[in-house]
Amino acid sequence: MEIKDFILAPIFFLLFTVLGILYLEIFCRDKPYRKIFIPALWLKMLASITYGLIYKFYYGFGDTLTYFKDGSYIFNKLLTDWNTGWTLMTTPARTYNLQTIESFEQMMYDGSTTAFVVTKIVAVFSFFTFNSYFATSLLFSFLSFTGLWALYTSLVDIYPKLKWQFAFAVFLIPSVTFWGSGIMKDTVTIGCIGWFFYGFYHLFIKKDKLFIPIILLCISAYLILLTKMYIIAAFIPAMFIWFLLHHYKQITEWQAKAILNISLLIAVPFFAWYFSDKLVNTGNIILKAFISEAVGFHNWHTFLDEKFGGSGYNLGTIEFTPIGILKKAPASINVALFRPYLFEVKNIVMLISSFESTAILLFTLFVWLRVGIIKSFIYILRNPLLISFMIFTLIFAFIVGFTSYNFGALVRYKIPCLPFFIAVLFILLHEGKQGKLLKVN
Repeated sequence: MEIKDFILAPIFFLLFTVLGILYLEIFCRDKPYRKIFIPALWLKMLASITYGLIYKFYYGFGDTLTYFKDGSYIFNKLLTDWNTGWTLMTTPARTYNLQTIESFEQMMYDGSTTAFVVTKIVAVFSFFTFNSYFATSLLFSFLSFTGLWALYTSLVDIYPKLKWQFAFAVFLIPSVTFWGSGIMKDTVTIGCIGWFFYGFYHLFIKKDKLFIPIILLCISAYLILLTKMYIIAAFIPAMFIWFLLHHYKQITEWQAKAILNISLLIAVPFFAWYFSDKLVNTGNIILKAFISEAVGFHNWHTFLDEKFGGSGYNLGTIEFTPIGILKKAPASINVALFRPYLFEVKNIVMLISSFESTAILLFTLFVWLRVGIIKSFIYILRNPLLISFMIFTLIFAFIVGFTSYNFGALVRYKIPCLPFFIAVLFILLHEGKQGKLLKVN
C-alpha cells in the first residue's frame, strides 16, 4: 500500500459521498427511500476497501491485484509510449506482434479476453485515480453501486411498499456486497445487470423514457458480453418473457386475446419446423461450448481439491447429453442457492458462505411455510415479473452450479441471481400476507 493510497482513498471516499448527496438533492428530494442511499453507498465503498486490504495484506496475491498490476502497466505505457499503449487498449488479448509481444509478456492476464477487459478498464480509470489501487477500487465500487441503485429504484417503483425489503435484497446480501465491490469482473457485471434492468423496465414496461434506457441497455449488455457472456444468456430470455407476458396481460378484450392465442398456436409450431435445422445446429454449438467449459472447470477444480484439500464439490456421475445434463439441474440449482451446508465447511471462506446459504435456505422455507407452497407457485405464475425473476434465477443457478465445482469460486459466480431471488421471496411473503397480488407487471 503506497502513501498515495492513504491520501487518495479518503479523498475519493469523500468525493463519491458528496456526489451522492448532490444526486439526492437534485433527483430524490421527495423520495421516501432517499435515506437508504448514503448508508448503502458507504457500505459498498467500505466493502471495496476491505476487499483490497484482505487481498493485499492477508493473501498477498489475487485476481484483483493482478488486474491492477496489468492495468497499471498499460496506463504507464500510454504515458510513456502512446502508440504501444493505444495498441494494447484497442486489440484483443494475446494479439502478438513486434510492437506488443514484449508488453504481453509482462502481463499475467494477456491471454484471457474477459480478464483483459477489466485490465483495460483499470488503465482508463487510472487517469482519474492517479494510478492508486484503492482509489481505483473505490471508483469500481461507486460505478457498480449506481447500477445497483438503478435496480433498487426500479423495484421500488413497481412495489413502493417494499423499499426496506428490496434494500436488503440489493445492498445487504454479504456475498453480493463483498465480492461485487473490488477490482473484479463481478463488480462490473453486477452493476451492469442493475443498469440493464433499469433500462429495460423504463423502455419496454413503463415506457416513460426512450433515449437514456437505450444507451444503458447497449452499454451494459456490451460490457456483460465482454466479461461474462453467460449472464446475458440467462438474463435476456427472462426479460423478454417479462415483456411478452406483461403486454399480454394488458389486453383486456377477449376477442383480441383469442386471435392472439390462435395466431401463436399456428405461428410457433410453424417457425419451429421451418427453422428446425438452424435451431438444432445452434443448440448443438451452445451445448458443445457449455460442455467444454464445464469439463474444464470440473477437471481443474477437482484437481485443486484433491491436491490441496480445497472447497470442491461434485454432482456425481454426469452423462454429457442434453438429458443427462438436465438431470443434474435440481442438484445444480440447489448447490448454487443453498450450499455449502454447515457440515460441508472446510475453511473460513466456506464457513462464511455457509452461514449465508443456510440463511437463504431457511428464509426460503419460511416463505413457503408462511405463504404455502401451492400459493407461492400460483402467485409466481400469475405475475410476469416474478416469472422472469425465477427464470433468470433458475437458469443462472443451474449454469454456475453445474460448472463451478468449487465453493470458493461459486460464492462469486452466483451473486448476480441472489438479489432477484431474495426479491421474489420478499414479494411472495408480502403478497401472501395481503392474500392477493398487489400489483402485476
